[in-house]
Amino acid sequence: MGVGALDTAALLAVHRPVVQYDSLESYYTDWAAVITDRPGNLLKRADGSTIAAAGGTPGVPQLDLAWLQPNAYPNGEPVQATDYIVEVGTDYVSQARQMHARPGYANKAHGRVVQQAGITWLQYWFFMYYDDPGFLGAGTHEGDIEMIQLRLDPTGKPDAATYAQHRSGVRADFSQVERQGSAPVVYSARGSHASMLRSGDLISDRSLLPDHNDAKGPRVQLALITISEAQTPWAFWPGHWGGTRPGSHVLGGIGVEANSPTAPSAHPAWKDPAKFHAGCDRADVPPIGTASQDVRPLPPQPQLAVQPDPAAGVVHIKYKIPETPGAPQATKLVVGLHSSEGDQHPATTTIELKGPEGRLTAPLPAGAGPITAHATTHAADGTISSTATATAAGA
Repeated sequence: MGVGALDTAALLAVHRPVVQYDSLESYYTDWAAVITDRPGNLLKRADGSTIAAAGGTPGVPQLDLAWLQPNAYPNGEPVQATDYIVEVGTDYVSQARQMHARPGYANKAHGRVVQQAGITWLQYWFFMYYDDPGFLGAGTHEGDIEMIQLRLDPTGKPDAATYAQHRSGVRADFSQVERQGSAPVVYSARGSHASMLRSGDLISDRSLLPDHNDAKGPRVQLALITISEAQTPWAFWPGHWGGTRPGSHVLGGIGVEANSPTAPSAHPAWKDPAKFHAGCDRADVPPIGTASQDVRPLPPQPQLAVQPDPAAGVVHIKYKIPETPGAPQATKLVVGLHSSEGDQHPATTTIELKGPEGRLTAPLPAGAGPITAHATTHAADGTISSTATATAAGA
């Protein structure tokens, strides 16, 4: 089915995805500019020299999406594939929250239509500020780019889907895809952002850690940004969306060590949607509406209590790990604090468990409404407990 230029945005809009987040997800799917525009972030050469800076640095060009071009920057300097953006600082959760809160930045899908051998593909690309698989501190990297794509039949209706997961993905008949109206639902894996067809646990050789989504976070239909060489040349910039580099090129290539993503136009799916689809594993998922479950014994679900302390400007979170016969030992606790009813992602913290109970203190957001804590425990074998929830009245 042929698609004219005027039909592209309308066609993409019909099937723009709905993203279901995990309750502990701290990095949402936003406009790519959350990475370029964050004050202090830098565009650099491989030798470490600075090309541009976001937020205004005297004598240095202003970094934003318009600065990123396929061949040459606006000042005439040639673009090199080894150029990269650095997310300056270490508090990536706060940085992501600040950018997500900017008007017009939140909840975006970047879409394009690809015609290949008479077949039409709809691709939706997702940008996240940071990647922290499972929020366990392993395989973390600045910037993240994920995607799904839909194949259209001769009548213009989707008949197949590809959900990218790490360096590959899964392919499915469209009948296997959960939908909200005409929109495919994507369960974004906690921290890693792998695109999952179902909530629950996903164990595969595509990842060293299980992917997980408890379906207790917000569910958002993304707004559409249409990609084209004329309107969004930044999507064709060949550099890296983050400054994380693996110590070993080989280990980085297979995902053992972290590596910030290259431009969408450098991904295999961009260049050849059909080949990428054919090379993905056939999806093996339960019926729509049923979560995928890890069949291994799970660590115990934590017990939580939440107490705001407005005078001190903090929230106290008490936790207890119950003794559960036959369950693997919980070695880590992941806790996220919500106070915005889904408008803002939680600040997620991971701690090493030293005993069966303890206490955390987190800042109390200004003007906070009802405050909810979610938490899971993790075992050394990668299993994840069910999610515990506790709520306290706002300050």
